[in-house]
Amino acid sequence: MRFASWSFILCLLLGSIALGIWHLRTSELYVLLGSMLTLGILSLSCRPVYGFALLILFILGLAFLNVLLAWNQNWSVTLQGIQILKQTIFTTGAIAIWLFSYGVQKQIEEIQTLQRKVQSLSKVDARTGVLTFHEFMTEAKLLFTGLKRRKEEGYTLLLAFKKEEEAYKKRILFEKLTKAVLDTVRRNYDIVADLGNGKLILFLSNTNRDGVDRVLRRLEERVHAEKKLSMNMLEVEVCKLPDQWIDFETEVCLWSGRSFQRRRKES
Repeated sequence: MRFASWSFILCLLLGSIALGIWHLRTSELYVLLGSMLTLGILSLSCRPVYGFALLILFILGLAFLNVLLAWNQNWSVTLQGIQILKQTIFTTGAIAIWLFSYGVQKQIEEIQTLQRKVQSLSKVDARTGVLTFHEFMTEAKLLFTGLKRRKEEGYTLLLAFKKEEEAYKKRILFEKLTKAVLDTVRRNYDIVADLGNGKLILFLSNTNRDGVDRVLRRLEERVHAEKKLSMNMLEVEVCKLPDQWIDFETEVCLWSGRSFQRRRKES
């Protein structure tokens, strides 16, 4: 959101509080502040459309309550004018706090979008040390082209956890797995990437099936060296590189759950 929008929201918010201090009794001011705080917390904790629904429900409920009280207590014109002013203050405060909450949510979404874009353009995942998907596909294409030109073999290994773990436990186990994998592969010939959802892909260049078996044995040794991690927790898929790059690219996109058509357009 722009600076002018935030300025308007803050002025509206502070203005409603100032009017409340000026025109409301102490108990009514507490109710105003409490309702604004409650509406703000609820709006931040749910989707914007639900927050807007809460705002409408609050405004309509307040209006219905005033109409009901005016009908039952036979308010005078002067008292009705005072209550309309109070209702306006409450309504303005509710709208201001909802706009503020909505703006905060939008700012969070923009920051998360920027973080995802930065991550996609980064070459290495800062947390695990493996290649990002974009960089993996770039380097894999160079390796793939060289292998086919020299008529060498190559394989890919896909590693994934068999069952879902709690988010914190899954993150710890995944970091242990990536460490074991990076200690296993040949740094100058093989590349590793995070496919998301606890999946790792290894591109093993210039190797045959015996070489793949040796890699798996080294990986098993390093995995067993890590506490609370074992090969029994993993699904391992071994695939020989296809003849055409487009076939490999399609396979990797399917493994990662990415849309192949969208990725090609982006590239």
